Amino acid sequence: MFNHIFTQVKRSENKKMAEIAQFLHENDLSVDTTVEVFITVTRDEKLIACGGIAGNIIKCVAISESVRGEGLALTLATELINLAYERHSTHLFIYTKTEYEALFRQCGFS
Repeated sequence: MFNHIFTQVKRSENKKMAEIAQFLHENDLSVDTTVEVFITVTRDEKLIACGGIAGNIIKCVAISESVRGEGLALTLATELINLAYERHSTHLFIYTKTEYEALFRQCGFS
């Protein structure tokens, strides 16, 4: 089993936000300015996945190609949903590329 570390990152954490921006860029995405908080996933101190919350919308979800297929998408989605609920958002939407629609349907989004 892999040792993943999940961390909440606020927009004001400039160093961590720069790392997220670079990671998103490497995955053909950019930081959405409406995202209020991110959850990052690291393994061996390397960023391998992240996702953000903007109100009741999950955005900026990226998973490193090297770990795709390990079930990390479901775990990250669960963490993002739990964070959204803590922030009193119970009716959620996800903003994603069309090619990843099936993946998020498997995570319970419709």
